[in-house]
Amino acid sequence: LQPLEPPQRPWQYMTMDIVIGLPARPNGNYAVLVVVNHLTLMAHFAPCRTMIIAKETVRLFISTIVRLHGIPLAIINDRDPKFTSRFWQGTWNQYSTRLQFSSTYHPQIDGQTERTNQTMEHDQAVGAVLVQDQGNGVQPIAYLSKKLHGAELNYPIHDKEALAIIIAFKMWRCYLEGRQATVYIDHYSLKYLKTQPNLSRRQVRWIDFLETHFHYEIMYKPGHKNKADALSRPANIAAIQA
Repeated sequence: LQPLEPPQRPWQYMTMDIVIGLPARPNGNYAVLVVVNHLTLMAHFAPCRTMIIAKETVRLFISTIVRLHGIPLAIINDRDPKFTSRFWQGTWNQYSTRLQFSSTYHPQIDGQTERTNQTMEHDQAVGAVLVQDQGNGVQPIAYLSKKLHGAELNYPIHDKEALAIIIAFKMWRCYLEGRQATVYIDHYSLKYLKTQPNLSRRQVRWIDFLETHFHYEIMYKPGHKNKADALSRPANIAAIQA
Protein backbone atom coordinates (compact mmCIF):
# COMPACT_ATOMS: atom_id res chain seq x y z
CA LEU A 1 0.00 0.00 0.00
CA GLN A 2 1.68 3.19 -1.16
CA PRO A 3 1.12 6.30 0.98
CA LEU A 4 -1.32 8.95 -0.22
CA GLU A 5 -0.88 12.68 0.01
CA PRO A 6 -2.50 14.22 3.12
CA PRO A 7 -6.22 14.81 2.43
CA GLN A 8 -7.36 18.42 2.20
CA ARG A 9 -10.97 17.72 3.13
CA PRO A 10 -13.13 14.85 4.43
CA TRP A 11 -14.08 12.05 2.05
CA GLN A 12 -11.27 12.65 -0.43
CA TYR A 13 -9.82 9.26 0.54
CA MET A 14 -12.07 6.35 1.42
CA THR A 15 -11.52 2.77 2.47
CA MET A 16 -14.23 0.25 1.77
CA ASP A 17 -14.95 -3.37 2.54
CA ILE A 18 -17.90 -5.73 2.52
CA VAL A 19 -18.60 -7.54 5.79
CA ILE A 20 -20.42 -10.83 5.22
CA GLY A 21 -22.03 -13.48 7.41
CA LEU A 22 -24.35 -11.12 9.27
CA PRO A 23 -27.91 -11.97 10.34
CA ALA A 24 -30.41 -11.79 7.49
CA ARG A 25 -32.55 -8.67 7.17
CA PRO A 26 -36.20 -8.78 6.06
CA ASN A 27 -35.14 -7.79 2.53
CA GLY A 28 -32.71 -10.71 2.33
CA ASN A 29 -29.47 -8.76 2.81
CA TYR A 30 -26.76 -10.70 4.66
CA ALA A 31 -23.85 -8.28 4.20
CA VAL A 32 -22.90 -4.65 4.78
CA LEU A 33 -20.83 -2.32 2.63
CA VAL A 34 -18.60 -0.34 5.03
CA VAL A 35 -17.03 2.90 3.75
CA VAL A 36 -14.67 4.83 6.06
CA ASN A 37 -13.44 8.40 5.62
CA HIS A 38 -9.67 8.62 6.21
CA LEU A 39 -9.62 12.10 7.68
CA THR A 40 -12.29 11.82 10.38
CA LEU A 41 -12.93 8.03 10.52
CA MET A 42 -16.63 8.67 9.98
CA ALA A 43 -18.24 5.61 8.41
CA HIS A 44 -21.29 4.76 6.33
CA PHE A 45 -22.98 1.34 6.43
CA ALA A 46 -25.10 0.11 3.51
CA PRO A 47 -26.86 -3.30 3.61
CA CYS A 48 -26.25 -5.42 0.53
CA ARG A 49 -26.33 -8.96 -0.82
CA THR A 50 -23.49 -11.31 0.10
CA MET A 51 -22.85 -12.07 -3.59
CA ILE A 52 -23.13 -8.46 -4.76
CA ILE A 53 -21.39 -7.91 -8.12
CA ALA A 54 -19.24 -4.99 -9.28
CA LYS A 55 -22.05 -3.20 -11.12
CA GLU A 56 -24.31 -3.34 -8.07
CA THR A 57 -21.46 -2.20 -5.82
CA VAL A 58 -20.86 0.87 -8.01
CA ARG A 59 -24.55 1.77 -7.89
CA LEU A 60 -24.68 1.32 -4.12
CA PHE A 61 -21.49 3.35 -3.63
CA ILE A 62 -22.80 6.21 -5.77
CA SER A 63 -26.22 6.28 -4.12
CA THR A 64 -24.81 6.02 -0.59
CA ILE A 65 -21.49 7.89 -0.72
CA VAL A 66 -21.05 9.95 -3.89
CA ARG A 67 -24.53 11.43 -3.52
CA LEU A 68 -23.52 12.86 -0.13
CA HIS A 69 -19.79 13.52 -0.45
CA GLY A 70 -18.89 13.70 -4.14
CA ILE A 71 -16.34 11.75 -6.18
CA PRO A 72 -13.37 10.58 -4.07
CA LEU A 73 -9.76 11.13 -5.08
CA ALA A 74 -8.81 7.63 -3.92
CA ILE A 75 -10.52 4.40 -2.87
CA ILE A 76 -8.67 1.67 -0.95
CA ASN A 77 -9.99 -1.88 -0.70
CA ASP A 78 -8.86 -5.49 -0.81
CA ARG A 79 -8.42 -7.60 -3.93
CA ASP A 80 -11.92 -8.98 -4.02
CA PRO A 81 -12.77 -9.89 -7.65
CA LYS A 82 -15.45 -7.19 -7.79
CA PHE A 83 -12.82 -4.55 -6.98
CA THR A 84 -10.33 -5.87 -9.55
CA SER A 85 -12.94 -6.23 -12.30
CA ARG A 86 -12.75 -4.18 -15.49
CA PHE A 87 -16.14 -2.64 -14.75
CA TRP A 88 -15.10 -1.37 -11.30
CA GLN A 89 -11.74 -0.05 -12.46
CA GLY A 90 -13.13 1.41 -15.67
CA THR A 91 -15.85 3.27 -13.78
CA TRP A 92 -13.40 5.05 -11.49
CA ASN A 93 -10.76 5.62 -14.14
CA GLN A 94 -13.17 7.86 -16.01
CA TYR A 95 -13.48 10.00 -12.87
CA SER A 96 -9.69 9.98 -12.30
CA THR A 97 -10.21 8.27 -8.94
CA ARG A 98 -7.07 6.46 -7.76
CA LEU A 99 -7.61 2.82 -6.79
CA GLN A 100 -5.33 1.15 -4.25
CA PHE A 101 -5.38 -2.35 -2.86
CA SER A 102 -4.56 -3.51 0.65
CA SER A 103 -3.63 -7.02 1.73
CA THR A 104 -5.57 -8.81 4.44
CA TYR A 105 -2.64 -10.89 5.69
CA HIS A 106 0.40 -8.95 4.52
CA PRO A 107 -0.18 -5.23 5.04
CA GLN A 108 2.83 -3.07 4.27
CA ILE A 109 3.69 -1.44 7.60
CA ASP A 110 6.47 1.05 8.25
CA GLY A 111 8.25 0.24 11.52
CA GLN A 112 8.07 3.88 12.61
CA THR A 113 4.36 4.33 12.04
CA GLU A 114 1.53 4.11 14.54
CA ARG A 115 -0.91 1.29 14.11
CA THR A 116 -4.46 1.52 15.25
CA ASN A 117 -6.59 -1.56 15.50
CA GLN A 118 -10.27 -0.65 15.40
CA THR A 119 -12.39 -3.62 16.39
CA MET A 120 -16.07 -3.89 15.66
CA GLU A 121 -18.19 -6.15 17.81
CA HIS A 122 -21.68 -7.29 16.82
CA ASP A 123 -24.26 -9.59 18.42
CA GLN A 124 -23.65 -12.18 15.69
CA ALA A 125 -20.13 -11.39 14.50
CA VAL A 126 -16.92 -9.57 15.33
CA GLY A 127 -14.70 -7.75 12.88
CA ALA A 128 -11.67 -5.51 12.83
CA VAL A 129 -9.76 -3.12 10.64
CA LEU A 130 -6.02 -2.56 11.04
CA VAL A 131 -5.16 1.09 10.47
CA GLN A 132 -1.82 2.72 9.76
CA ASP A 133 -0.91 6.34 10.54
CA GLN A 134 2.22 7.64 8.79
CA GLY A 135 1.66 11.24 9.77
CA ASN A 136 -0.50 11.99 6.76
CA GLY A 137 -3.79 10.63 8.03
CA VAL A 138 -5.10 7.26 9.17
CA GLN A 139 -5.14 4.58 6.48
CA PRO A 140 -6.93 1.26 7.06
CA ILE A 141 -4.80 -1.46 5.50
CA ALA A 142 -6.23 -4.82 6.59
CA TYR A 143 -9.50 -6.35 7.67
CA LEU A 144 -10.87 -9.35 9.49
CA SER A 145 -14.32 -10.61 10.36
CA LYS A 146 -15.50 -13.65 12.29
CA LYS A 147 -19.01 -14.91 12.70
CA LEU A 148 -19.85 -16.02 16.23
CA HIS A 149 -20.87 -19.65 16.67
CA GLY A 150 -22.35 -21.85 19.37
CA ALA A 151 -21.67 -20.66 22.90
CA GLU A 152 -20.11 -17.42 21.65
CA LEU A 153 -23.56 -16.20 20.64
CA ASN A 154 -24.65 -16.40 24.29
CA TYR A 155 -21.70 -14.46 25.70
CA PRO A 156 -22.70 -11.36 27.70
CA ILE A 157 -21.88 -8.06 25.99
CA HIS A 158 -18.80 -7.62 28.21
CA ASP A 159 -17.34 -10.91 26.97
CA LYS A 160 -18.27 -10.29 23.34
CA GLU A 161 -16.39 -7.01 23.37
CA ALA A 162 -13.43 -8.66 25.10
CA LEU A 163 -13.52 -11.44 22.49
CA ALA A 164 -13.26 -8.85 19.72
CA ILE A 165 -10.06 -7.54 21.33
CA ILE A 166 -8.62 -11.06 21.72
CA ILE A 167 -9.30 -11.96 18.08
CA ALA A 168 -7.70 -8.72 16.90
CA PHE A 169 -4.57 -9.28 19.00
CA LYS A 170 -4.28 -12.85 17.71
CA MET A 171 -4.79 -11.82 14.09
CA TRP A 172 -2.16 -9.07 14.14
CA ARG A 173 0.07 -10.52 16.83
CA CYS A 174 3.20 -10.07 14.69
CA TYR A 175 2.56 -6.31 14.54
CA LEU A 176 1.55 -5.77 18.17
CA GLU A 177 3.77 -8.19 20.09
CA GLY A 178 6.72 -6.52 21.77
CA ARG A 179 5.22 -3.05 21.52
CA GLN A 180 3.44 -0.93 24.08
CA ALA A 181 -0.23 -0.92 23.12
CA THR A 182 -3.09 1.17 24.42
CA VAL A 183 -6.59 -0.23 24.04
CA TYR A 184 -9.28 2.44 23.81
CA ILE A 185 -12.78 1.17 24.51
CA ASP A 186 -16.19 2.74 25.02
CA HIS A 187 -17.42 -0.11 27.25
CA TYR A 188 -16.50 1.10 30.73
CA SER A 189 -16.32 -2.25 32.53
CA LEU A 190 -13.57 -3.51 30.19
CA LYS A 191 -11.28 -0.91 31.74
CA TYR A 192 -11.05 -3.25 34.73
CA LEU A 193 -10.66 -6.46 32.75
CA LYS A 194 -7.33 -7.31 34.42
CA THR A 195 -8.40 -6.46 37.96
CA GLN A 196 -12.06 -7.42 38.12
CA PRO A 197 -12.97 -9.99 40.82
CA ASN A 198 -14.62 -13.33 40.19
CA LEU A 199 -13.17 -13.98 36.76
CA SER A 200 -14.62 -16.80 34.70
CA ARG A 201 -12.27 -19.47 33.34
CA ARG A 202 -12.69 -17.97 29.88
CA GLN A 203 -11.70 -14.52 31.10
CA VAL A 204 -8.70 -15.96 32.94
CA ARG A 205 -7.50 -17.59 29.70
CA TRP A 206 -7.92 -14.35 27.76
CA ILE A 207 -6.08 -12.25 30.33
CA ASP A 208 -3.29 -14.83 30.52
CA PHE A 209 -2.88 -14.64 26.73
CA LEU A 210 -2.70 -10.84 26.75
CA GLU A 211 -0.39 -10.66 29.76
CA THR A 212 1.97 -13.30 28.39
CA HIS A 213 2.46 -11.85 24.92
CA PHE A 214 1.70 -8.12 24.98
CA HIS A 215 2.49 -4.90 26.79
CA TYR A 216 -0.82 -3.06 26.93
CA GLU A 217 -3.16 -0.90 28.93
CA ILE A 218 -6.91 -0.49 28.62
CA MET A 219 -8.37 3.00 28.68
CA TYR A 220 -12.02 4.02 28.71
CA LYS A 221 -12.92 6.62 26.11
CA PRO A 222 -16.62 7.58 25.87
CA GLY A 223 -18.10 7.06 22.43
CA HIS A 224 -18.61 10.75 21.71
CA LYS A 225 -14.90 11.39 22.42
CA ASN A 226 -13.59 8.37 20.54
CA LYS A 227 -12.63 9.07 16.92
CA ALA A 228 -13.43 5.45 16.17
CA ASP A 229 -16.97 5.85 17.44
CA ALA A 230 -18.27 6.35 13.91
CA LEU A 231 -17.59 2.66 13.34
CA SER A 232 -19.71 1.66 16.32
CA ARG A 233 -22.98 2.01 14.46
CA PRO A 234 -24.47 -0.57 14.74
CA ALA A 235 -21.49 -2.33 16.39
CA ASN A 236 -19.30 -1.54 19.40
CA ILE A 237 -15.64 -0.80 18.90
CA ALA A 238 -12.27 -0.85 20.65
CA ALA A 239 -9.22 0.95 19.29
CA ILE A 240 -5.78 -0.58 19.88
CA GLN A 241 -2.85 1.74 19.27
CA ALA A 242 0.79 0.65 19.30
